[in-house]
Amino acid sequence: LGQRVAAGQAVPLIVFVTAHAMHALRAFELDALDYLTKPVRRERLQAALARAAQRLAERAAVQAHQPATASDGAAAPDADFITITDRGRLKRVPVAEVLYFKAEL
Repeated sequence: LGQRVAAGQAVPLIVFVTAHAMHALRAFELDALDYLTKPVRRERLQAALARAAQRLAERAAVQAHQPATASDGAAAPDADFITITDRGRLKRVPVAEVLYFKAEL
């Protein structure tokens, strides 16, 4: 993810949800869309999701006005996928299909 940010590529919108408020400043330095602390209030979550929807709509509008490239219609490059481990198996997931990440310890 850090490499994509440094390369100027579009990165997923990130909303941190944690019980630890001490990391909020660092999250915003990394351009987090929002930072919610547990217990999460419904209104705060709805506001974060509305902001995410707005940002995605803005991105789509910008992409709609960009000229077509030679790669249109071709398979997405590896940068458009993340690799996850699910029940011991590696899977490639298109970044566009990711709704959220949940850490399980």
